[in-house]
Amino acid sequence: MLGVDAFPKGWVGVLWAGPGTAPSVRHGRDLTALMAVVDALGGPPEVIGIDIPVALPESGQRRSDLAVRALLGPRRASLFMTPVRAAVTDDDWATASAHQRALAGSGMSKQAHALRHSIRQAMDWASSTGRVLHEVHPETSFAFLASGGAPPPAPMAASKQTWAGAMARRSWLVAAGLALPDDIGPTGAVVPPIDVLDAAAAAWSAWRIASGEALSWPADPEPGEALMWA
Repeated sequence: MLGVDAFPKGWVGVLWAGPGTAPSVRHGRDLTALMAVVDALGGPPEVIGIDIPVALPESGQRRSDLAVRALLGPRRASLFMTPVRAAVTDDDWATASAHQRALAGSGMSKQAHALRHSIRQAMDWASSTGRVLHEVHPETSFAFLASGGAPPPAPMAASKQTWAGAMARRSWLVAAGLALPDDIGPTGAVVPPIDVLDAAAAAWSAWRIASGEALSWPADPEPGEALMWA
């Protein structure tokens, strides 16, 4: 199983076979490069969990985003509402925000707009390869890691940007059998710690999808509707 997260200089992936096994951490300048590295390690992963939206609405807001924001409580701001397709195609932030406001009822933050290149990469890679990317949200994964994998979730008390928050997240991964080593090779000199942790949380959710233990939002999806997993 593979968990994937984008960071400013590319993408990071955590490849993991399940509790008690050693994870492998790799990075690539783009998603295609990362997947080539991962596939070379042992073939295509059974399930890929990715912290980036790949099913964009034409208008309105996705039920998956609304449901996950509701359950995250104090950490709800960690999930950006998925932009409409028209907003992602615009490189000019003001134009993109105007499209978002017209089609979804609210504007688009500059932080959300900055994700457009990663969103496009993920959509293009999935379309060109025919492989499935399962959307996950690391803060949701961590909330369920902290609750033992079952509802109700226990949102993290401290931000992942803090030492306490980062160490708590790493501890919950260890408790679930996903122990990130101190030395992750060349990737450790390139990728920020929080992105490695997020990719590991995505790998945990990918393992839950593969084992049939994962939960989805919404729980009653319509055909073709976007799902968020944990």
